[in-house]
Amino acid sequence: MATEWRKVKEDVLVVLAAMAGDLEAFDELVRRYRPAVLAVAHQVSGSWDDAEDATQETFLIALKALPTLRDPQKFGAWLHAIARHQAMRHLNHRQRWELDELLLERWESQVEEDAFERMEKRERYEQLHRALHDLPEMYRLVVWLHYFEDMPLKRIAAFIGVPLTTVKWRIHEAKRLLRERMNKL
Repeated sequence: MATEWRKVKEDVLVVLAAMAGDLEAFDELVRRYRPAVLAVAHQVSGSWDDAEDATQETFLIALKALPTLRDPQKFGAWLHAIARHQAMRHLNHRQRWELDELLLERWESQVEEDAFERMEKRERYEQLHRALHDLPEMYRLVVWLHYFEDMPLKRIAAFIGVPLTTVKWRIHEAKRLLRERMNKL
């Protein structure tokens, strides 16, 4: 049957069959769209490993959500949106870990390192502190309290009198701004 689907030129017919539960039709859609999804994921994430992961997740999500697709003719655009979203999740996750590692290194115990490594680390901390200083106060305060004073997010929210979701959003935005500033340095 898979070879029969390869003969069908119109994607909408293959999409309709996949929506009806034909897994071979869905496999054909994967074959047709995988290169495009991978390209979009790589363009967004900048990493082939993340792009591969995002591509797999995109098709898993698409398979599960296919019955909810309202217009089978818009399958490509729908899949593109899923791919971009998954690639952004991977990119944000990787960047978040990189920034978290930098912020959390402050608390790691000192291991034996040569003078060059200490100088490099000191320079990164100075860049981070300059970038922190340049943040608007509402972002700088929540980052400082959370990462440098070990204050839990709920306590920060109570302390500054805003909802917990606002504190989380401010930390998210602060990290984004810090990444931008650190990349410029």
